[in-house]
Amino acid sequence: MINRNMIAASWFCTLATIKAQIAQLVQLNEGQRYTYDRAALIKMLDAALKSARPRVS
Repeated sequence: MINRNMIAASWFCTLATIKAQIAQLVQLNEGQRYTYDRAALIKMLDAALKSARPRVS
């Protein structure tokens, strides 16, 4: 597993970063011979979140 830390000045910067990554995921998934539907992508996200580190206050 790769550990990455996101350093953001505000919640807005964090939101913008996450939205940009989601947009990239959508672009990578579209127009390909083997694409994933919404249900499959959500399943992948749920699986990834299960192994995510706890929220830091």
